[in-house]
Amino acid sequence: IFVGALDSNGTVSNKAELASYSNFAGDNLAVQSRFLTVGVEGDETGLYGTSFAAPIISGYAGILGSKFKKATSTQISNQLLNTARTDTVLNYDPSIYGKGEASLSRALAPLSIK
Repeated sequence: IFVGALDSNGTVSNKAELASYSNFAGDNLAVQSRFLTVGVEGDETGLYGTSFAAPIISGYAGILGSKFKKATSTQISNQLLNTARTDTVLNYDPSIYGKGEASLSRALAPLSIK
């Protein structure tokens, strides 16, 4: 999974933008299909950018692994990618946001993953 940082956690009514210091998905479709963004509110944490977005996504994967104990790392990665939100990012474009904003609650919702 590749990661990028949003300027905040997006909502449908208050969409987030890619942070000015963030990586973006680019034109490579292989990268776009494996790219997630996550809100990094540095003014609250003092931590910014993809350097902080990557551990957030890793933490999400760890949480999924604790729920879906028999899932492989590929299944967990795919669950995060397939449940990303595009309705919480401003002017969604896969070349910027890839699959969209990671959503832990959506990824955790099913009883099992395949």
